[in-house]
Amino acid sequence: MRRLVPMAVAVVFMVADAVACSNDKTGTGPGCGVSSGNGSDPANFSAPQIIAGAIHGTRAVLADCSLVYWGTQDGVVAAAAHDGTSVVTLATEPEQDAVSDFAENDDYIYWGTGASGPTRFNKATKELTVLVPGSDGVVRLAIDENYVYWTTLVSSSVHRVPKEGGSDETLLSGLSGLRGIDASGERIFFAGYGDGTIRSAALDGTDPQVIAYGQEYPSAVKVAGDRVYWTTERDVMSASISGGDLISHAPPHRSDPLWLAIDATYIYYSNTDNGSVERVPIDGGSMEVLVADQGTVQDITVAGRELFYASSSNGIVARVTW
Repeated sequence: MRRLVPMAVAVVFMVADAVACSNDKTGTGPGCGVSSGNGSDPANFSAPQIIAGAIHGTRAVLADCSLVYWGTQDGVVAAAAHDGTSVVTLATEPEQDAVSDFAENDDYIYWGTGASGPTRFNKATKELTVLVPGSDGVVRLAIDENYVYWTTLVSSSVHRVPKEGGSDETLLSGLSGLRGIDASGERIFFAGYGDGTIRSAALDGTDPQVIAYGQEYPSAVKVAGDRVYWTTERDVMSASISGGDLISHAPPHRSDPLWLAIDATYIYYSNTDNGSVERVPIDGGSMEVLVADQGTVQDITVAGRELFYASSSNGIVARVTW
């Protein structure tokens, strides 16, 4: 860990009967208990277990405490139990839009595609609602108690819509190549891939601020506690949510750690130069490799002592336990 000085719709679907419990996206949500494993010794990470295979372009993955969800480049959203049993298809987008990202809470799963705004799936009733049809598409999305927030690629803007549905509200526009977004407390945080910035704003888009300049193609963004974390082309960085106190977390010379997950103890990230997923202690320490040689890892998510990842080149969703 290196501390740095800041630089100046119609949908067809079928579903399972089980209702999943919620994970708070940090791997410590209620019910997301400890899976079978052998402690934290890196030698005791399990071999990868394929949850689903022969998938045409897995693009996004999310796990709560009972199910793992994934989306494909053809707009299919599916789910299975953590051990790969009971695979079901939740939705098939008729326009064949690529699924770009997921978010969830106790009651709903949300996802975005390349040619529409967020979609909401009710875990209990199995009702599916496209909250914003026909929009500029979703690059990444995030939720808080009241809203779904997302970034767009073509217009490089930040949007929100009430979680129960309503008007699409443009919060910020005219930015540069937006990627990851997260919401925490009274602010949203997002990455400017095109201009190398990490920014924040109030939940209604006012009071925009720059958290960090000069970042090398920042992409994924996650907030944990009083810090915001993001990936760059060669590193995993963090800063205070108010700006400043920049820290480099990943070992030097990692290649494009594009995807990011965080729990109470570790930062997890993909490493595209060897198809691996690695982790480092959130407070500093040695890097551990959870899995390697997995092709193009498109997304990662943590639930308890399980890490799930999607490999688009291998056409799989898989997990590692410890």
